[in-house]
Order: sequence, then C-alpha cells, then structure tokens
Amino acid sequence: MKLSLLTALAITVVTLILSATSSASSHIRYGVQDDAYLSAGPSLEKKLDTLDRLGVKLVRYTVDWRDVARRKPRRAVNPGDPAYDWASTDAVMRGLRAHRIAVLVTLYGTPAWANGGRGANGLPRSKYSLSAFAVAVAKRYPWVRLWEIWNEPNLRRFLKPNSPRLYVQRLLNPTYAVLHNLRSGNRVAGGATSPRATSSGLSPVGFMRGMRAAHARLDAYSHHPYPVTRGERPSGFARGVCRYCKGVLTLANLPVLLREVRKDFGA
Repeated sequence: MKLSLLTALAITVVTLILSATSSASSHIRYGVQDDAYLSAGPSLEKKLDTLDRLGVKLVRYTVDWRDVARRKPRRAVNPGDPAYDWASTDAVMRGLRAHRIAVLVTLYGTPAWANGGRGANGLPRSKYSLSAFAVAVAKRYPWVRLWEIWNEPNLRRFLKPNSPRLYVQRLLNPTYAVLHNLRSGNRVAGGATSPRATSSGLSPVGFMRGMRAAHARLDAYSHHPYPVTRGERPSGFARGVCRYCKGVLTLANLPVLLREVRKDFGA
C-alpha cells in the first residue's frame, strides 16, 4: 500500500494561508494522498478503516471532471444534471465523510467536449466551464471547504498550453469567484506547481510570477515540493553547488519557496 505524506498539503492548506483571511492557521496539518488507493470498489471500506488506524484526518482527493462529465451537461451548475456520473466520486467522498476525514478537493481533467476533443490536459475553451463544474461539486458535497485548482499546470503533461495567464483566466480566477460566492468559508488554493521545469514545462518560480502578472486570486499558494534527485540536501542549495537549483523549489530549499510566495502574493 502506498500512502504518500502530503507535505504539499501542509504547505497549501495551512502554512501559506494569506494573512488577510480570517481563517489563517498557525499550525501544520498533515494528510495523505493516493487516488489509486482510494478508488471506489468493494475494498474501499477496508481502506478507509486503514486510514482510521493510521490516524488520518485529512486527504487530498482528485475529483476528475473528465470522468464525472463525459457528456456535456445542459445545466452544468446543477449536480443533478443527467450528464453527470457521480457514482465513483460519491463512494469515496461520502466514505471519507462517514469516517470524519476532511478532504482537500483537487479539480482536474478537462472533458473532450470542453476543449475541442483534446486530452484531459487540454485547456478548456471557455472560462465558465470549470467554474460551473466546481459549483456542481460544491453543491454535491457541501461539507467541503478546501479546494485546489488543477494539478501541476506548469507542466504540459497536465495543462496544455501551460500558460500561467491562461491558467489564471480560465481556471483559477473564475473558480475562485464562484466558490467564494457560493460559500464564504471556502478556501481556494492556486498554483499546485511541480518543483522544477522540464523540457516542455515552466519552473514553479516562472509560473508563479506569471500568475502574479495575471492577477491571480487565491487564498493559499499550492506547491508540490517533492525531491527531484536522490540525496537532496539543504546544504547543496545553500552553497549553490547543485547543477539543477535554478528555479527548483523542493523541501531542501523550502525558505526560497516561502520568500517567493510572499513576494508574489503577499504575506
């Protein structure tokens, strides 16, 4: 069984909640993420029991837009629209609630009808598509308060084109607005960046600065600070001796992430 420590969640949900919000927290919460482990099926209840034994109180779970909305809904904000298939998502979300485990919902995966027949990483053509789906999700699961918009959009593997401006304009800002309008207690994390650039992806620092230029709206900045090489050490970053340090943000140079977030999005 793979249950990965969600350090990204601790950073997203708690440490970097903007100080201007009334719900800013002074402590870290840890959780787990493993969507494959928490898939619907006959063994789901046993897996939830395992989370209970481990003392898990927080889970990051991806609500797959493409899977839930394979057909275009007539009224996208209505969770009862017949185009939606909530069966698998219901099983997991309601199971977590029954076990009193809080959920950070990540919204990801564009349906083909919303992006001209492209893959799940294809940017939706309309800025209203994801936000309307977000309303349906929030109405379906009204107990959810923590939200993350997309997964690692700085990489084309997860968003194409991987433009921070388009991410803000078509995904983040419209969804932030509707979730806050629907429920004042909702907290929305933007970014969800991977720790480094790739041959077809932007560095998290570059993506973050692009989000700032596009006037991103968010309650927290989300980042996935997993290591990019074996044996990563803070000393390597501090001395400037590692060959891959530029634009890389992992747990080994966490203070740089904190400084960059404050620079781009405030205290």
